[in-house]
Amino acid sequence: MNESQLLDRLRQLAAEASQESGIDMALRHIADLELAIEHRTELGQATGILMERYDLDPDDAFQLLVRLSNQTNTKLYDLAADVVKHRREGKLPQP
Repeated sequence: MNESQLLDRLRQLAAEASQESGIDMALRHIADLELAIEHRTELGQATGILMERYDLDPDDAFQLLVRLSNQTNTKLYDLAADVVKHRREGKLPQP
């Protein structure tokens, strides 16, 4: 195999690896979307609870959830589930 053929083969392998990486990334994105769909009801409920409790608009309530999720290193949907679970106990996160 001469140098030109070797370079062509390396380019081909790089293109194949790039495609596989893109496929893996797409599969991870699909899994993330499936998880979001699975938990959208709790996210919506938690957002609504924070809107009512703290007089927030929908974007601010959701951003509060996102900020608290990041600060506590807690998955967003787990935090939303906690808000829904503890809404009657008054143990809601503070804005």
